[in-house]
Formats: sequence, structure tokens, C-alpha cells
Amino acid sequence: MRRFQPEYWTVNSNVEASAALTTPAQDALTVALIFRSTNDLVGLIWECDDTISHPLCRYESAHDFSGAVLEFDFEMVGVASMLSERPPTFTVEHLDGSLSYVRPAAYATDMADDGMSGHIKLEFSQVGGGWEGTEPVDWTSVKRMFLSLIPEDYELPADPPVLTPLAEEVIAHLSMSNISVEGPDLFKWRAGVAPHRLGMTDGYDDSYHLAPKRIVDAAHDLGYRGWYNVYIGLSHHHAVAWSESEERFIVDIGKPIINSAARAWWDDLVVNLVAKGFEKIVVSVSYEIIHYLMPTDWYQRDHAGAPGESGWDPPSRFISPCRTDALDYLAGVANYLVGRIIALGGEAYFQIGEPWWWDNSYVEGGGGPCFYDYATLLAYNADTGLYAPMPYLTSVTADFSSPEQTAFVNWLGDKLGQSTNYIRDAVKTAHPAVKTAILVYTPQVFSYPMLEIVNLPISYWEAPEYDVLQIEDYDWVIGRDWARHATTWDTAFTTLGYTPDTTQFFSGFNKDAINASTVWPAMFVAIRESYQKCSQTYVWARPQIWRDRIIWQDAEMITVQGD
Repeated sequence: MRRFQPEYWTVNSNVEASAALTTPAQDALTVALIFRSTNDLVGLIWECDDTISHPLCRYESAHDFSGAVLEFDFEMVGVASMLSERPPTFTVEHLDGSLSYVRPAAYATDMADDGMSGHIKLEFSQVGGGWEGTEPVDWTSVKRMFLSLIPEDYELPADPPVLTPLAEEVIAHLSMSNISVEGPDLFKWRAGVAPHRLGMTDGYDDSYHLAPKRIVDAAHDLGYRGWYNVYIGLSHHHAVAWSESEERFIVDIGKPIINSAARAWWDDLVVNLVAKGFEKIVVSVSYEIIHYLMPTDWYQRDHAGAPGESGWDPPSRFISPCRTDALDYLAGVANYLVGRIIALGGEAYFQIGEPWWWDNSYVEGGGGPCFYDYATLLAYNADTGLYAPMPYLTSVTADFSSPEQTAFVNWLGDKLGQSTNYIRDAVKTAHPAVKTAILVYTPQVFSYPMLEIVNLPISYWEAPEYDVLQIEDYDWVIGRDWARHATTWDTAFTTLGYTPDTTQFFSGFNKDAINASTVWPAMFVAIRESYQKCSQTYVWARPQIWRDRIIWQDAEMITVQGD
């Protein structure tokens, strides 16, 4: 492959900004940007060591740029000009940790008067650092190269940092086209794994920094076909606005439901999936939003008013099933993404992923079930004329056998089922052709009798309420609790009444690389079993497949060993 091939760049930014990388042509890339604060900085990055890709899809390490030439046209909107006091600048990190700074404008062979478009030629052996390009740069020992992009109103961070929103968010972009490279090509592995039945999954929060073409090409080369499931995630796709009352950026339901960077990435992903034969695209939304973006009024809360909080770092929080505006938001997210799948030629499926009343099991010191947010208390009174029974339930093991508590717990299960079907119906109304799915995680549902009632509303989820039932039980799989694992199939076929043709299985998740040698073999057992039990099996997820060097073959499984 060529050095600097467009799809192998990456992007990143501070959490207030948004960025996405797309590749509209073989010799072009576009970085879609949103600036929201005065300290926002987005980087377009070339890594000389491909530590991200699956080993059978990596390009070779190449640290010597001295014989290379990179040339391109550029066009920018909303970014500090090439002629500004703080122009886009390449930070060159060397193998010894030292840094050089290169101003691309010094190597422009053509430039518009405003510095927002032009042509740049970097003949690296002749490129120097500093404002005038007169400082020496060692181009034989490059670790990575990082092009910084900032808003015109950028300010250097204070000490300590103070978050200052821009007067208005800036929708920006950098486009590089007619990219040409001289010098040695890079060797790149290209896996030729035979096509198989296992489905690929991914999440936008894990992939926003990568070009969709890179992701899809690798999946295809590793033998994945047909089905592709994408969880839109917790943190990167939201349209947000500054809240003066909360002094932070929060989800803004008054804006277009998906931010412009995520929209660009999603379209590029769907185009690449369809082109590679991934015709069945599943978009997944959940009741979770990263804690620093969720409006406080949407939180599920426990008996003490503490918000429901996941075990992720940073943690997500959970939307109350009784907040209609939050449910409308989730439906809006799904409607947009499903609509784009259909418009771009894919077959759209929509999954509501792991909807539940949260148990707050990850709260330090022990939390309680999150049944007591204000919207839920109001809804219970409106539906029944009663107040939530006292004392509040402080644990999932608490006694709820009294008639009042039993009625409340059963009502909570109904509200969860009603909330999922409210979202489902909104999406089906907008897109009648979409197929719907509900994802049930049985280890949480069946961990306590209380949770079974509130988190498995059978009458709302049983066949044929959804076109597809998706099930997962990775705690039981990776723990090799095969007896409990068998009950997951009972839940699908007997309790909820789905058939093998309408049931799909998510095989597991290896969170930490150190556990790969024990977790993956258990998952492989579950995958092979599921081939005999249901219509489609998925592996969770693409980042772990790449990190843990997994190659799946339906005939036999192997892993890549060594480097």
C-alpha cells in the first residue's frame, strides 16, 4: 500500500469537540469537525506503527520519511487559517520522544489569499521545522505525525483548565484531495480468510477515530459477510449544547438528532458496508448515555436519589423509561440511522439493546434499584392514583412481597415494556420496512427475582412483538456456567416464544487482553453450539477481534500468534 493511504490516517480530539474521518475517493480524505469550546483541538494523525489493526490487516512499520514526498490539495472551512497566528501544524514525534513542529503553509506551492485552500508539497528531506522551516528535523526516526486543527477563536488552556464554550458551535471540515505520494510503498498484510457465518459487531464509540473503509475492508478480509451490527454508543454521536444551569455540554433535543461529524461517518460506513456485501445492517441504541452529557432530568435514580451508574470508566447513566422526551430522543437517533441505511441501499434492522431498570450494582458501597426518579414517581401516581409504596426498595434482595410492593414492581416491568414498544412503534411508523429486534441479557435479568419481573416484561417482548429476538449471556459463557447458559435458550424459545429462525445470539465479550486465552475458548464453544440453535451468531466485538488477533473459520478456529 502507499504510505499515507487515506483510510489509514486516524483522528482524535478533546471530549468537547467532535471529529470523524471519511474517504470520498482513493486519493482523498475529509475530516468532519465540530468545535464547541475555545480549547478544542482535533488531530489528523499518521501512525508509523500500526498498533490498531488486526495483525493480518496491518501495514508495515516505516519510520524513515527522508525518501518520501507527500503532496495534496486542501480546502478548509471553520478551521484556523493556514495564514493565521496559530495555523494547522504538524507535530512530528520522533522515536526518542523529541518533537518537531512543521508549518505546512511554508511548503505551499499555491495558496488562496485567506489561507483556506491551496496546494502543499512536502518533500520531507527538504522540510524543516519552525515558523520559517529553518530548524532541522530528523526525518529518519518518525514515530507519528499529527496535524492540529483548531477553531479561529482558539485560546490556550488555562491552568487550571476552565471550560469556555464558543458563542456558537462551529461546523468545520478539512478536505485533502489529489493526494499523491512518492517513495517506497509499505508492505501490508491482507488476510484471505474464507467467508463464514459469524457476524461482526462494532460500536461508534470504539470506531469514531477510524475511517469506515479501513474497518469494513478488514472485516471482509477476515471472512465476515452479510450481517453487521453497530451500537451507536454512549458518547460521540450526540448533538449537544451548553447548559448554563448545569455548566456543561448536554444532549440537545432541539438540534438535528445526530451531530454532523457522526452523520458523515455513518454515511461512509453504510456506503462501504453495502459495497462489500454486508447487506443486513443492524443499528443498536440503548438506554445509556455517558454521564457528562446526559440531562439530569433523564436519570434513573435509586431510593436515595443517586443516579444509576454503570461500571464503565467514565461511567454511563441510564434513561428513565418514564421520560417520554428521552424515549423520543432515542427513537429520533434510530430513525435517522435507519433512514440512512435504507437511502444508501442497505437492509435495515433496528435493535433496542439491553433495556432495563438499573440495579446500581457498580456503585461503591452498594446502591439500590433505580426505580425512584421523579418521572417514574409521577407516572405511577398518574397510572394508579397511588404513591410509590414505602419504604423504598433499597436493594434488589429487599422484600417486595407485600401487595403494594408487588404491584409497584409489576408496574415497573410494564413501563419498561411499554417504553421499548413506544420506541419500536415510532421507528416502524417512520420506516415500515425496518425489521425490529430486542436484545436481552439474561444474566442480569435472572440475577434476582425482582429484576426478572422488572426487566423481562414478557407480554411486551414475546413473539411476534419483535421480528428478531437477540440474546446474550456472556457472564455465563466466559464463566463456563453451561447449565445457566442453557436457560438462555429456554428464555428465547419457551418463555418468549421465538423460533430458531427469529433468534440471534451474541457470543460474548473479552474485556481485557490478559484474559484472552481463557475467555475466547469458552466463547468459541458457545458460537459453535449457537450455529445449531439459531439463525445468526455475532461476536462482540471488532476492537477485541483486532486486539486479540482472532481469526474465525467455520471449519476450525485459529489465533494469530506472536507479532
